[in-house]
Amino acid sequence: MKCQRRSIDKDGSGSVVLIPGEAEDLWHCYNLISVGDHITSSTIRRVQKETATGSVDSERKKVTLTISVSGIDFDVVEGGHLRLAGRTCQENRFVKLGSHHTLDIQMHHPFTLWKPMWDAIALQRLEESCSERSRASAAALVLAEGVANLCLLTDSMTLTKAHITQSIPRKRKASTSHHDKSLERFFQSCFEAMLRYVEWKTVKVVVIASPGFVKDQFHQFLLNTAIRLDSRDIIENKSKIMLVHSSSGHKHSLTEVLRDKTVQAQMIDTKAAKEVQSLTKFYDMLKKEPDRAVYGYNHVNISAQSAAVETLLLSDNLFRAKNVNTRKMYVELVELVKQQGGEALIFSSLHVSGEQLAQLSGVAAILRFPIPGLDDQLEDEPEPFDDVEGADLPDEAQDQLQPRFHMDQSGEQRQDDTVGLNHVNVAAFEDDDDGTSVTERAEEDVDLMMEPQRISVASAPKPQPAKQTAAKPKPSLQAKKTPKKGGSSAQYLDDEDDDFYGDDDEDYY
Repeated sequence: MKCQRRSIDKDGSGSVVLIPGEAEDLWHCYNLISVGDHITSSTIRRVQKETATGSVDSERKKVTLTISVSGIDFDVVEGGHLRLAGRTCQENRFVKLGSHHTLDIQMHHPFTLWKPMWDAIALQRLEESCSERSRASAAALVLAEGVANLCLLTDSMTLTKAHITQSIPRKRKASTSHHDKSLERFFQSCFEAMLRYVEWKTVKVVVIASPGFVKDQFHQFLLNTAIRLDSRDIIENKSKIMLVHSSSGHKHSLTEVLRDKTVQAQMIDTKAAKEVQSLTKFYDMLKKEPDRAVYGYNHVNISAQSAAVETLLLSDNLFRAKNVNTRKMYVELVELVKQQGGEALIFSSLHVSGEQLAQLSGVAAILRFPIPGLDDQLEDEPEPFDDVEGADLPDEAQDQLQPRFHMDQSGEQRQDDTVGLNHVNVAAFEDDDDGTSVTERAEEDVDLMMEPQRISVASAPKPQPAKQTAAKPKPSLQAKKTPKKGGSSAQYLDDEDDDFYGDDDEDYY
């Protein structure tokens, strides 16, 4: 990815102009952009213009919009697609200020990213994505009889370029011709996929992995077919091919493939191999010395405060949290570990190693020395979450989550006996937009994060009795069409051309 201009002030705010060049650059942009950032990019909008006679003309114009990001969507299929949603925050001749719009970040098209605060993690990813060094990558074909997955491994992503399945009959006593012909067609499909997607001149290693002897059979078929078709790329780089054992032909077998020592020797300077080695070391430490392997934010944070963290393992999806304080919390943890001489590794969630780390809460650490009594210190402390259940309740309903007290005749303060119900009538505190009675709303159960006590709603205002009104029938989402005589009955769904992000593509000026 190219960085055309970089302007970051001393207070941490600033902007950069970036030009993505490939699918991996879009992944870096997805990790750089956060909710609240400002994006400036060119796009096409249909603009309506009213003439003096009252007629309306519509035309498509290329405009430059600046939006405040409120939603980010990244689709890794077909090379990646990054889409941003938000409200316009700068005036434009053709677009209203504050209107909802979406912007597509496309490859080879520049855009401007402004952040109110460039932290250490964002600056590190910016340096990595804009580095001019050649990116080490590898290709892996994991196959079994009838199933194969071709994956490309980069520094930040594992892309599944081809998934091949084919039915292969069993061998029979009398003849094996059907089995051999089906297996040859299956190998031919794998060969065409490798010829199409693998850049033999740039990759460091091409791994062929399978259970049994399938990998040896395909390797021989690959070389014979390359000689027959005079495929110079494969013939000249056949020394890069490595045969490795795997338990299956599915994608999850890539983890054991990358653990192979011969593969790691060829990929010793790649980020993916280093992540697998660190995660393998963590699991080995968890088995042999469990006191020196911790996971979960609270355990890792206490260990970092004691300067005990040797290697910190973090998943990159932790830095995409919507809550700014949550992102800042993990950034401070990384900076603390680096100040103490430790190593911080940020795993990509699109690698198989990153998926495994996400199952361990996304944060783990290998310690220099064990910390006695760590579990006892953190017995009652909950793990931090981005979204707290019940945080969106009305203020009056949240007040009822607290126990109520009263003064008895002797002057002592006692808890109300009415505390015992396990739900709060949230509907009693909210108004209806359509004018219906509040009693027609369903009561929402709220789980109390305490002892199984229940809270009364006796203090809530009593709702007025509802007027008996005829319920309007809900519009059906399906429109039935009666076929002609002799035809079969069928149902058709109405096409809804609604945009999820709510674009305002038509404006007047």
